[in-house]
Amino acid sequence: MKCNIGDKIRFLNDVGGGIIVGIANKTTVIVRDSDGFDIPTYIANIVVVAENNEKNLITEDRIKPIEFDKTAEITKNKQPTEKSQIKTNSETNIAQPEDSDGIEFEIALGFLPVSADNPNDSDLEIFMINDSSYRMFYTFGKWKQSEIEPVNKGELEGDSKEFVGILKKDEVVESPVFQINLILFKNRNYTAQTVQQIDFEINPVKFLNKKIFTENDFFEQNAYIYILTSSRKKLKDYIDNLSDSDIEK
Repeated sequence: MKCNIGDKIRFLNDVGGGIIVGIANKTTVIVRDSDGFDIPTYIANIVVVAENNEKNLITEDRIKPIEFDKTAEITKNKQPTEKSQIKTNSETNIAQPEDSDGIEFEIALGFLPVSADNPNDSDLEIFMINDSSYRMFYTFGKWKQSEIEPVNKGELEGDSKEFVGILKKDEVVESPVFQINLILFKNRNYTAQTVQQIDFEINPVKFLNKKIFTENDFFEQNAYIYILTSSRKKLKDYIDNLSDSDIEK
């Protein structure tokens, strides 16, 4: 499907719509919804309801990437550099300041039994946890054969959590597979992180053991915390795999 910047669209898998204000790549556009939020959206998940007369088409041979200016507003017809990097003022040789909030992140799912007295035979509350200084767009869906059934989506501030939905105890036995998409960003200059798409399968045997629910840093109640992605884990794995010669260097 061909799309223009300025086209009015509606979402196929959700209520509402908006206007295309930018083009990320061949498969993704930036849609500004009725609340003024700019949302990365797959082209396959929208339908154009009113075309713009301008000829900024999204085609295989003409992609107009977007970039953000210092006020974080989306601009048009600007080509980003091939590789983001810290720029140095050639006259003063002063590098831009580093990210003062840090670049570490850990994104997790929290599972809390609805019945704390009988956790291994209970429905489960699912929470999305953002343990970082980044803000985060997320989508949460469940695989249904070859398609994704949407469950929830949202935007999380740094160091926060959000209720996603209820997993019925009968569904646990079916070993459901969830798909989570994550985009980390900040409302100012920041160090970019990779957009991630993660499939997570429930292990019903694990949830039959009430010892899986333990004390944690995110809830007053015992919960099972599953780490979806973590820069801290990557750093730990790297350190654990260093050889003696690497350490000497």
